[in-house]
Amino acid sequence: MRPLVRDDVPVAFDGATYTTVLSAVTVDGHRWTRLAASAQEAHVGSVVAAAPGRLAYQYGRTVAVTDLDGREQSSFTLPDETSLAGKGAWSTDGAALTLTAHRPDTDEWTLRRVDPATGGDIGPLRLLAVSGVVSIRLLDWTPDGSALVAAYQQDPLASDLPLEEQTGQPSGTDQTVRTVRVMALTPGAPAPRTVLTAPDQVVAVDIADQVIRSGHVREAQPPGGVGGRFWLWTGLLTVLVTVGVLYAGRQRIALWYDDRRVMRARRTGG
Repeated sequence: MRPLVRDDVPVAFDGATYTTVLSAVTVDGHRWTRLAASAQEAHVGSVVAAAPGRLAYQYGRTVAVTDLDGREQSSFTLPDETSLAGKGAWSTDGAALTLTAHRPDTDEWTLRRVDPATGGDIGPLRLLAVSGVVSIRLLDWTPDGSALVAAYQQDPLASDLPLEEQTGQPSGTDQTVRTVRVMALTPGAPAPRTVLTAPDQVVAVDIADQVIRSGHVREAQPPGGVGGRFWLWTGLLTVLVTVGVLYAGRQRIALWYDDRRVMRARRTGG
């Protein structure tokens, strides 16, 4: 799979209007394949999901499915209060796409699956809803069938978004997000399970697909003691103090060196 790049390109000379271009790029950067372009307001490529030989991405209220050369295979309009779920939106067998659905009456976020060719619903997922968050984003599926989602926690001091923006996926700079938590939604489980928590002001998180699909876990080891900055400043201050002491005592060192030279000369009869 080639890396994907989003680039905002000015349309007018004064840079007042931009077009967002989504491209697939070879690792060496020599070949760029233009996949899609749209007005900046459509947020093309803000959510992209990859499957072998296929991509799905959202722009405005539309989801497009293309091959890796940008040739469109299908597209469909999203129902109200739904979005492409995230980079893990493809099912493990590549037969379905996953959407996030928001219920404003209950403030719950759920996952549903649709046909990638038509956007038609193909059945519910037996997964619990997530409530009390700004949004959720699907990272991928674990070996036990759990959906691993990033749940964005709202900043209580942030102002409300305009109504037309309330169902969008939050960005890494979203001022309405206080922190993010990774949760596992496991079929048949009584409640979502928190897998990872982040400190306040950490508003985005990602996990490599290989890590999620391997199912490997370890006990968390929160950072403790002094950090790297302490040792950096300690080392720097030690160097400065040492240099200062040597500079202040340079005459004394020179006299000591001369005395040593005279004493060696006397011993050798010089």
